[in-house]
Amino acid sequence: TVSDQGTHTAQFNLSHRITAFSPPVLQSVNETLQTIPPPEIPMTDIEMRLLTQLNPQHFNVQSPINLKALRILTDTHPNRPFIEYIIKGIRHAFASYIANKLKNSCMCGPFHEDNPPCDFFQTNLCGLVEKKHTNPTAYHIISHLSSPPDNSINDRIDKLEFGTKYENVNHVITLVKWQKISPEARLPKARTLS
Repeated sequence: TVSDQGTHTAQFNLSHRITAFSPPVLQSVNETLQTIPPPEIPMTDIEMRLLTQLNPQHFNVQSPINLKALRILTDTHPNRPFIEYIIKGIRHAFASYIANKLKNSCMCGPFHEDNPPCDFFQTNLCGLVEKKHTNPTAYHIISHLSSPPDNSINDRIDKLEFGTKYENVNHVITLVKWQKISPEARLPKARTLS
């Protein structure tokens, strides 16, 4: 109807005024431009001992990341040390004590606390969440790395050094508005079913 078109035009004009001065920015992408990869740190005695105790047969993981495609997509990224760190980390693991990570897994077991696979062993809760739009029904495995409180895996991670920041809904709305008023803008969307 005419009134719907008028409302749409008014909304378009308002969003254009809001975003006309500068395009929206993906802060997480911009941060990769100056990010300095962490230094490679030699294994501690404890890590060396752990490495000798872990049974490689307990682990078996395949990365869903297509490294060849990632290399192509990041070929022109200006921060080459950061990109090489990420690619090397995916290919060979992100720490030297887990050099066999490609053929090993982050999770293994089940193990019983009375008979752990190594001296330094911590358990955390796991759960299943049903995936939407799957037939037959499939599930996500959720590993509660923030449990137990004050003694979890996440509690041992330095928040300042390894903080994570996600884009929020308002930012996505701004990106969608920008795409509508800028024909050259592209807004990709991806959904994984694995």
